[in-house]
Amino acid sequence: MRRLGNYNIQNRIGEGGMGVVYRALDLRDGSEVALKLLHPQFREDESRRARFLREGEYAQSISHGGVVRILDLGEVHLDTADRTLFLCMELVKGRDLLQVISRETPQQRWVAEVGLAVAEALLAIEQAGIVHRDIKPGNILVTSEGVVKLMDFGLAYRLGEAPSASGPAVEDEATQPASGLTLFGSVVGTPGYAAPEQLRGEQVDARSDLYALGATLYQMLTGALPFSGTNPREILRATETAAARSGLGTAQTTAASSVVVAKLFAAVPGVSVRFAQLVGALMSAPMEQRPSSAVHVSAFLEAMLLDDPELDSRLEAPDGKRLGAGTSAWMRLKDWLDRKES
Repeated sequence: MRRLGNYNIQNRIGEGGMGVVYRALDLRDGSEVALKLLHPQFREDESRRARFLREGEYAQSISHGGVVRILDLGEVHLDTADRTLFLCMELVKGRDLLQVISRETPQQRWVAEVGLAVAEALLAIEQAGIVHRDIKPGNILVTSEGVVKLMDFGLAYRLGEAPSASGPAVEDEATQPASGLTLFGSVVGTPGYAAPEQLRGEQVDARSDLYALGATLYQMLTGALPFSGTNPREILRATETAAARSGLGTAQTTAASSVVVAKLFAAVPGVSVRFAQLVGALMSAPMEQRPSSAVHVSAFLEAMLLDDPELDSRLEAPDGKRLGAGTSAWMRLKDWLDRKES
């Protein structure tokens, strides 16, 4: 067992683009914690050090049960002359959502419950003025008791501040990794989940995180993503040209969400109509066609969980309704919510 400052490191439990995570024992109170250490190759890289510290500071500023708590952050010296930055986090005992859905076929109701938990956490992030920029199943933990927690603020930034990484979304296609990996530098985020404006390197806000939530819900329901490719350019092209290829409509604001809905019904015909509409609305290509805040998504999911019997349908059911392309998905949802409230 290796000691590092106030912690005894026990075993390695994960690794990300910025650091390695270990299970550790806090010697001050005997509690088990997760200790994230900056990768050795970045220890003297001032930009990476600043980004690592921002990750801890942003997460610390959010007080919500659906966000992994940061207990401590700072710098310690190793046995050698080297130094390293660390984040001490609550140890969440469970699996990430990607592990869950890769081994099991979840029920629609459970998917909606997880979606509601994530939306509520995103609302807390939104209220703190922060954009996560890397919402995906691999960054969502589910405990054995069913508690859902968001983690990894390594790409987050506070609105009004200069992003930690920005620029044009796509450079040399040959140098870009597959869509499941988080990218740094020219592309910020994970292309399979990142909103079109994020892939283009444009300004993002809370609606960009909602797009990623939509992609996550789609993957939970179907086991795949609606738009894929070997690099960000291909994914962006697929997203932007889906309407023209599908023939579902000519208006981007209408067809973009309709394409997602059509793909969802084709993959899982038994999906709830309202659930499909929500996923389509979240994944609308233009930002202004998505819900404006996670508060609306939370309200819709709460209502759906209370009175949508289709959530208990098996996803492989042979028959299912299909949506037309006449009205944007989010406008249909808003109309439905307004009727419920009146």
